[in-house]
Amino acid sequence: MITGMTPSTGARLHLRGMRDGRLIEAVVSRRAAALRLLTVDGLHLVEPTASTEPAPGAAGAVLAPWPNRVEGARWTLDGVERRLPVGDPENGHANHGLLLDRDWDVAGHDDDALTLRTVLEPSPGYPFRLELTTRYALDPGSTGNAGDAANPGGTGAGVSVQHDVVNRSAEAAPFALGAHPYLCIGDRPGDELTLTIEADRALVLDEGWIPRGERPVEGTRWDLRGGRRLTEIDPHSGYTALRRRGGQVVHRLEAPDGTAVELWADAVFGWVQVYRAPQFATDRGTRSALAVEPMSAPPNALRTGRGLHWIGPGEAWSARWGIRLGPEPSSRASVTTIEERA
Repeated sequence: MITGMTPSTGARLHLRGMRDGRLIEAVVSRRAAALRLLTVDGLHLVEPTASTEPAPGAAGAVLAPWPNRVEGARWTLDGVERRLPVGDPENGHANHGLLLDRDWDVAGHDDDALTLRTVLEPSPGYPFRLELTTRYALDPGSTGNAGDAANPGGTGAGVSVQHDVVNRSAEAAPFALGAHPYLCIGDRPGDELTLTIEADRALVLDEGWIPRGERPVEGTRWDLRGGRRLTEIDPHSGYTALRRRGGQVVHRLEAPDGTAVELWADAVFGWVQVYRAPQFATDRGTRSALAVEPMSAPPNALRTGRGLHWIGPGEAWSARWGIRLGPEPSSRASVTTIEERA
């Protein structure tokens, strides 16, 4: 049985539990509702930043009401230009939403999960009131099968994350959400690892990381469908036309011995950003790190409208994703290409 949620240092919350002889531990911070540590039997599945302050590179943060960048930190709503805080001063863009500096409230917990809650009040740049909750739950994994939506093909232990958003405004609110975990496999160096992103199209990013189009990945260096060493991957890259497995998208980081970490997400997360940080401060020192960021809309969505979900007054939006130990390659479920729907 999985049990135990205890306060950790400062604004940290610690989940810890045992199931079938496997010990799962997670640390979540109230700041940005961020996943700061995840281990299974002592093996780190995300870069540990539980005691690193400030959190480096938005580590583990929830990104809302939009993920990634908004060009020029401005967008237009009903003919009125809206200005947003500049989060990427080098390029002058807004970045990663409005909640990076927000301490969420603890709304509740039970033996194996905790729920954080916050309310985003209207502002000149985003004039909507949203109530957001994020629930982290320890996930013991299962033997599963190819049709098991929660664990297609049978998967290992980890954590699952549930997001619920309610629009408390009088008007429909444009919304998108992302997450910013840095995946790892214990202390394995990145140059030994292979990343698989089952995506048929890559975003064409300009020098400020704003999409200017898309390209098929076939025959290009952006083709990660068969796996590619991290040393061969661009520092910034984005993907769409994601394939689905068991009703979900699955991204996989794998070591030479077959040990793997998978990030799975609902199909609403139709885009993913990959970011390689060469100097990333962790609890175990500075090292190269890899962020794999599920997103429900692409960069610049507030300006382009692409991928935005318009939540009506009083209506709700929800989505799930998680991180787990991956199955061996031979036991992975088959994939099906699904056309991206904007």
